Amino acid sequence: MDRVLAVDLGGTWLRAALVDLRGGRILARQRCATPLGGPEPLLEAIDALIARLAAELADHGGDPIEPDLPIGLACPGPLDPDSGTTDGLPNLPGFADFPLAARVTSITGRYCRLHNDASLAALGEAWLGAGRGYDPLLYVTWSTGIGGGIVLDGRLFGGAKGLAGEIGHLVTQDGGPRCALGHAGCAEGIGSGSGIARRARARLAQPDGEGVALAVALREAGAAAPDAVDARTVSRAALAGDPTCRQLMREAARATGLALAGAVNLIDPARIVIGGGVARGSWSQLMPELQRSLAQSVLAWDRRAIDLVPAALGDDAGLLGAARLLALERGTA
Repeated sequence: MDRVLAVDLGGTWLRAALVDLRGGRILARQRCATPLGGPEPLLEAIDALIARLAAELADHGGDPIEPDLPIGLACPGPLDPDSGTTDGLPNLPGFADFPLAARVTSITGRYCRLHNDASLAALGEAWLGAGRGYDPLLYVTWSTGIGGGIVLDGRLFGGAKGLAGEIGHLVTQDGGPRCALGHAGCAEGIGSGSGIARRARARLAQPDGEGVALAVALREAGAAAPDAVDARTVSRAALAGDPTCRQLMREAARATGLALAGAVNLIDPARIVIGGGVARGSWSQLMPELQRSLAQSVLAWDRRAIDLVPAALGDDAGLLGAARLLALERGTA
C-alpha cells in the first residue's frame, strides 16, 4: 500500500488529500467549508471531496484512486478511536455517541480509521515535521481549543482509552473559567482562542471604564461588535497597548505554560512542538510569558533542557498524521 486517503475535519474547513506513503508527499488535495447541519451533510461532503480528488488526478494524468484505499480521519475530540465513535463535538451538532468511522465506511465503501486530530498532528510532525528524530515527542495544538498528542517509539501513545495528550484539560487555576466542555480552571478555558475571546467579551460587559476602553480598543483592532471578538483581535489590541488585552494574553500564555510544565514533569519529552492558529499568529507575543511559567514550574534540573519549537507542517500535519497512522497499523511504514 503506497497511497492512502486522509481527511481532516476542522471547525472551519473540511480537508481531504491523497498521500504518497513513500515520501509523505500530498499528491492531490481538496477542501470545502465544514457543513454545520449535522452528520448527513458532513458524510456527503467527505464523499464529494474524495470524488473531487479523483477528478483532480484525472485532470492531471495521475493514477486513479483505487477502490480499496483506506481513509484516515482526523477529528476533534472527544472521541473513542477504538470504536470510531464521537462523543459530541463542541462546535458541530448531532455527533453525540455517533459511529463516524462506520458511517464514513458506509457512504464511501472504504475502511475508515478515526483518531483525534491533535494526536494525528503529533504523528505527522514526528514523521515529517519539527518533531522528526525526537522521541518522546509532545505536540500541542494551540488554536480554538488546546489539544495535544504524544509520540513514543515512533508511534502514538494513547493511554488505556486513546485519550492521552489532552493537555488543554489540565487544571491550571482552581475554580477558573470553564472550557467548552464545562471544566472549570483548565488551560483551555483560559488560554485557548475561544477562551481568550470569551473572557474578552465578559470584560466588555463590565459597567465601568474598563469595559468602555476595551470596546474602543477591540473596535480599532477589527471587532465592530462583541460577537466579532476573537483571539486575533484581542492580540492586535494587546500589541496596540490596551492593558486589558495585554493581561488576557499574558494569562493565556501563563495557563498554557503551566499545563506544559505538568506534561514535561510527567513525560520528559525530547522536544515540544507547538502548532495551531493562536500559536502561529501570536508566537512572539505569547512565548516570553509561556517560557517563564514553564521554567518556573518544571523540575529545577530540567529547566535548561526544554526544547520548544513551532510546528513545521501547518494545516497538513493532521492529514499526514492520519496517513502515517494507517501505514503503521497496516505494517507498511
